Amino acid sequence: MAVARIRVRMAQFRRSDWEAMSAVASVNVLADGVPIDCGGMADGLAGCYGPVPAVGIVAFGVLSAVGLAAYTAFAMLFPQVLNAVMGIPATKPDPDGKSVADGPGTSDSHPLPAIDPAQQQRLNELKAEFVELVTNLGCDGGKAAAVATYQQGCGSIDDFIRDMEERAIGVVRKARSAPEIVKADLQKLGIDFAFRRQGLAGAPGEFGNVFEYYMSLWADKRKAALRKMEADVAAGIRPQPTKKELKAEPARTALAELQGSTSAAESALYRDRANVEALNRAGVSADPALTDDQLVAHIRAQAGQLTFSSTTAAAYHARAHYREIPKSRREARAFVANYLAAAERVVKEGRAQFFPVPDSGARKVWFIVDTTSDVGKPTTLTVIIRACADGRVVMATFGNFLQN
Repeated sequence: MAVARIRVRMAQFRRSDWEAMSAVASVNVLADGVPIDCGGMADGLAGCYGPVPAVGIVAFGVLSAVGLAAYTAFAMLFPQVLNAVMGIPATKPDPDGKSVADGPGTSDSHPLPAIDPAQQQRLNELKAEFVELVTNLGCDGGKAAAVATYQQGCGSIDDFIRDMEERAIGVVRKARSAPEIVKADLQKLGIDFAFRRQGLAGAPGEFGNVFEYYMSLWADKRKAALRKMEADVAAGIRPQPTKKELKAEPARTALAELQGSTSAAESALYRDRANVEALNRAGVSADPALTDDQLVAHIRAQAGQLTFSSTTAAAYHARAHYREIPKSRREARAFVANYLAAAERVVKEGRAQFFPVPDSGARKVWFIVDTTSDVGKPTTLTVIIRACADGRVVMATFGNFLQN
């Protein structure tokens, strides 16, 4: 009889009631692009409770027999009861009327540590600088502010500040050393391209990776345009260009190609990210208490599992630096897989050299191999790895541009 009453009450429960309950008890998952400090969550937004616990069904049956008053109270309280059973943080309205999680570290009884005033001032300065830079280039200041807003509890403040300085502001200002004749247009295109990605709020490092990926596409196209100019000169199709023309014309040609096909750049990033993910590298962690020698041995043993801080970071570095690997050290594989395989080999074979990372608890180790370029000149391949204070071990970069 109790089961029958439950079925009747559930049948009478209007769809609008379920929607109201769902609005109170939604569970949000951050979109792709959130830095590894926050867990490297997948693309898209999702919310679900999963299977309804038996205790919730029993509570529903008991309350349904009480009458309209109990029914109303139940409709309001059931999500909170279910959240408690499932271990999902409760929600409460913020001053703007939005629903915010009141989970561990955010409640009055477990407050997050206060941000040091000097750090907060630096965060404010960097945010203002980034917003001004972006808006002066004609891009969305609101999205810039979201990227530059530190989310307390999501990674260290020092890492965030470094990413703002080096991976957001720094890469936009540099724009791969583009000539002034195309620099502003290229900066705007790269920023707009990055802002189309999901999940960049509070993630200046990932913003920098997407922007740099776009710059690497431009650099590839500029090199292709330069080769065509040289081939045309050799074939007598055109006269020998001046130094100014050699610098300006390929840059303009590459910019025009990027402007003409936004979808091509997006497709390239999608493919390169997919090729990184297909390698199924698990990542590496290490006890921060390991000695330098122990850390080196541990990294060498796990070299085949090393990753960058994100899938996008791996895709960007592979595209930007894969040509720096001498042909003698390449494998017959797609350039992304070849790039990471070459880095793995350098880690296993190279000499290790440590560099301090002041006031961070992290260690930076370079694995270095001296070799020769395709034309027989001495060159140095270097993999830079960061061993973080929280145990993460990630590749920072790999190429022949870093000389010992």
